[in-house]
Formats: sequence, C-alpha cells, structure tokens
Amino acid sequence: MSSPTSAPDIDSSPPNHSRRLAELFVLFIITIIFLRIIVIEPYGIPTGSMAPTLLGNHKQMFCPRCGHRIEIGDSAADLHSFCVNCGITALDYDSAKPILGDRVMVNKTLYFFRNPHRWEVAVFQCPSDYSKPYVKRVIGLPGESVQIRDGDIFINGELCRKSQEEALACSIPVWDYRFAPSLIGWSENFKIGPEKAFVLEPTQIRIEAAQLSQPSWIAYQNWSSENRRQEPILDLLPYNNSSRAISGQTVSDFLLKGKLMTEQDTGRFAIELTDGEARLQIDIEFHPEGSFIRLWNGKKLIREARCNAFRPNKPRSWVFSLVDRRASFSLDGSEWFPHYDLPAASQRKGVAEPFRFMAQGFNGAVSDLQLFRDIFYRDSGIHGVDKPFRLKDREYFMLGDNSQNSDDSRTWPIAGVPERNFLGKPFLLHQPSRMTHLSVGSSNYQFPSVDWNRIHWIH
Repeated sequence: MSSPTSAPDIDSSPPNHSRRLAELFVLFIITIIFLRIIVIEPYGIPTGSMAPTLLGNHKQMFCPRCGHRIEIGDSAADLHSFCVNCGITALDYDSAKPILGDRVMVNKTLYFFRNPHRWEVAVFQCPSDYSKPYVKRVIGLPGESVQIRDGDIFINGELCRKSQEEALACSIPVWDYRFAPSLIGWSENFKIGPEKAFVLEPTQIRIEAAQLSQPSWIAYQNWSSENRRQEPILDLLPYNNSSRAISGQTVSDFLLKGKLMTEQDTGRFAIELTDGEARLQIDIEFHPEGSFIRLWNGKKLIREARCNAFRPNKPRSWVFSLVDRRASFSLDGSEWFPHYDLPAASQRKGVAEPFRFMAQGFNGAVSDLQLFRDIFYRDSGIHGVDKPFRLKDREYFMLGDNSQNSDDSRTWPIAGVPERNFLGKPFLLHQPSRMTHLSVGSSNYQFPSVDWNRIHWIH
C-alpha cells in the first residue's frame, strides 16, 4: 500500500507588519525623490518683484487704524510705509519681525508638452544672470513686438487684453470694505444720494430702496484722511517704500467684487465702473421668473442676458471688471454674456471715484466688497519702452507684477528669455507665511507660521 502524498508546507507564521511598513516607507521616499527630481520642485521667492502676487522676504504688521494686513519688503529703503486700504501713513515697522518669502510648487515637466502662455507665472533662468532662478509673468511671445504704453501692454501695435480670469490673477488690492477704520468707518469714502437709501454698516452696505420709485445712488471716492480731499488712485505699493509722496502713476483699470443679497424677488440694482474715459454700467433687473443683466455704455445697450432669479436672502457673488479697456461681468462665477472691448485710449484721466451703485424697489445688502486695480507697467528701462521690442523665435518677454521694483526684460542687457531657459510653472502657493502671536500667561511670543488663508492654486 503506497504512502499518502504529503501536503505542501504552508507558511502559517503571522505577517511581518514591520517589514511591510518599511517597504511602504521606502516606496514613499522613492516616489518623493522621483517627483522632486523629475516632476515637481518647491521654490522659494526671495525678492519682491512679483509682489503682492508672490511675496519675497518681508516684514508684516496690521494697520492700527483699520486692521488691514500690510507687508513691506525686507530690502525697502527704510521701515516706514502706509496702509493702502485706509491711507494712514508713517507706519513704523521697527518692531515687526522678518518673515521668509512665499514658497511655491513648480511643475517641471509642463513646458515639455506645451509652450509658455501669456499672463502665466513661470520660473526660468535669466539669460543675463544664470546664478539663480527667476520668477516673472509671461508677457511677450516668440516673434512678437512688445511695448509698454500708459501702463498697458501693446503687442504688435495692438492693446493686449486680459480675460476676467487673467485680470483677477493679476489684480492688486486697493480697498476692502471689510476693514473699516476705527471710530469713523467709511463715512468719508462715500457720497450718498438724497434719498439716503444706502446705510454704511460695519460689514456691509445696507440697501433700503423698497419704497423708491426712482433709483437712489451711492458713490465711492478715494479719500485722503490726511489731506482732507479725494485723490486719484495711484500705483504705489506699501511693499516698496516709505511714502505716498514719491512719484506715483495714476491707474485706470479696476475690478470690483462683492455679494448682493435681496429681500424681495423684484427690483433693480446697478453697478457703474469707470476707467477715467468710459463709464460702463451693469444693470440687474429682478423678476420672480428670472433676472435680466444688461451692460450699458452711457445710453447705449451693449449686452443683455437672462439669468436665474435672485431668491430672497440668498447672497450671490459677482465680479465687474474694466481692465485693458475690456468690460466683463460674472455672476456666481459665470459670465452671462461676452466681454465688451472699447478702443484703446491714451492719457486717461486719473480716477478718484471708480465706482457707484444704484438701487430701486428692493431692500438688501452688498457685502464682501473689494476694489482691485490692474498691474500698471512702468515705462522705465531700455527694452519695449520708447519703442517696440521685437522678440526672436523661441524668445519671451518677462515682467514682474511689482513693476516699480522689478528687474526684468525691460532692464536686462538681454531682454528675450529663450524657451530652453524655462524651468517650470508654479502651480501652487503651498507655504505662505505670516506672523503668529501667542500669549502664555504674562508672556507674549511672535513666530512665523503658515498662512492658511493664502494657500491657493496659481493660474
């Protein structure tokens, strides 16, 4: 009788969890190294040439009058500046602590698959200085002729215009209703019509126009509390230097953001925006079955669209921009009709009253109201200033957002950046810093920490 075949040995020992964890850890490290070398790389912003979009090494404080946060470059001439929001001057930074510049994640492979696009931020090697990487915004593309005129970019002799998304990416804060000066609030910054249908509250502008048969209005003015007068909005940044008294350029391109809440499903609300030459108006007419949005240039109807109805007590966000002589309006993130382009205009007047509202037939409120300006490109330098600069094939013209304090294609001995010099595109601001205050008993401490509110994708 043959003996039974023996069963194969089965490893009944318990799994080695420590070994499995070690393997996963090694795999994780290899993946990180691969991504670090091949795909993505963190990059620190050391200088302020891209401020306020990306901040270099700087000092930070909060305005004692309105609470708005202010940054000043660590290499500024002195440690005094002003608050762009409320206008207070001679702010003392002597006690402010230094903060390292922003850190961004850079996609190192993107430009293997496509060319750099206009208005996007890129990291590259400057052909006049290979000692360190540079970060600037792409302005001119291969073969184009580039010139700066009155703060705008002209490509091949034509005004170069941004989409609203691009304009938002390039926007620079001017004023924020959410940070009202203590004691007086914003009372000096607004002119209110005789019907008094607008009430300035701490966090919003209250609208009481339900009983009005005619529109009531309110106008914002850029008011200097020190000079006791309205003044045109300038291109100065607190980040750069100590005084408003230095030569500032008047700006004309603006974006206005806010939220509108209505208590009725009928009525009318209008937003007027000017660039010193044209006055464009968005008119929203509320109806229970749907709302009408109209764009007017003076008395001429330019665009009209129907959108879903405004529901009582449901705030809706909107953006109205007049940038590069292009008017765009979006509601809840959607543009309901095509943008409208005005012809290029030179030597526009300074703007001290950039916007106003009108309301009729409803009660409600405007909240989260913020005014921004576009980048004003200074005409200092040797390339693309007095005359157009022609780029060669596979060359790009690069400019910093902080045009007053940026070393870029305007000033470099070699203006055009070759395509082969591009290192990647920043896609995430992942480590912005802020100063954190901590009290432990009777002791107070300050230390840098991550500014979670500024973490965002870079478009």
